[in-house]
Amino acid sequence: MKTRFWVTMIVAVGLALGCQQIAGEKTEGKAAAQKVAAEQPAAAQSAMEEPAVEKPAEEKPAVETPAEEKPAEEKPAEEKPAEEKPAEEKPAEEKPAEGIPAADPAGEVKPAGEKEGNPVVIIETSMGTFKVELYPQKTPITVANFLRYVDDSFYTGAIFHRVIQGFVIQAGGFDPDYGRRLTREPIENEAATGLPNVRGTIAMARTAQRNSASSQFYVNLRDNSMLDFTEETRAGWGYCAFGRVIEGMDVVDKIGAVETSSGGPFRQDVPKTPVTLVSVRRAE
Repeated sequence: MKTRFWVTMIVAVGLALGCQQIAGEKTEGKAAAQKVAAEQPAAAQSAMEEPAVEKPAEEKPAVETPAEEKPAEEKPAEEKPAEEKPAEEKPAEEKPAEGIPAADPAGEVKPAGEKEGNPVVIIETSMGTFKVELYPQKTPITVANFLRYVDDSFYTGAIFHRVIQGFVIQAGGFDPDYGRRLTREPIENEAATGLPNVRGTIAMARTAQRNSASSQFYVNLRDNSMLDFTEETRAGWGYCAFGRVIEGMDVVDKIGAVETSSGGPFRQDVPKTPVTLVSVRRAE
């Protein structure tokens, strides 16, 4: 009996000591875990945060002008890119009604009291034909220059190398393979006495230099008053309109609606399907 009593006591004491040891290990483990958590750097948590998304700056579209086009590799020091702003920052003054063509609802331009006998030029293109009447009384230098190119058949086979929907169609300087045609010396800018750049008028393209127009011309698809003469400053000389479409404005609009992309040395605004000048001649 005594032997059994002592065996029971020894077992009980052993069990008590084992429970105390296990409890101590749990306490130490919990304390160690709290210590490790406290020592974690704040950067570990911040690394999970997503950075704020930055919005790209909005780009403002460049202002279009009917500048005389040149291949990208030709950059004379005195010229500025075609996207030079014209004089739209200063509204054009109203001009007298005399000699100003006005478009009717059908898109054709009505006569405006000009003298009879004005030269008329027939412009036949691969998309149709339109006629323009010229006004030597207002712009004698420009009309004479244009007619010299016409009489020399200079424009035959050239392409419309620049078409901007709702703005202008431009031609008179490049072959279908984008070879640049040799021209005469540039002429004086007569924008101050010319027609306003309204829908249906034909005008001379030029570089940023005032007196730099040669052979390239454009037809306005809308009223472009920002291209008119306003004052004798670099930004105010404007672009000389010297005639108006009197027949075939629907053909002009059709050309102005063609699909465009890059082509040759030009990065944009070139008709995907070439539009050529089949013939440019005086009306009989």
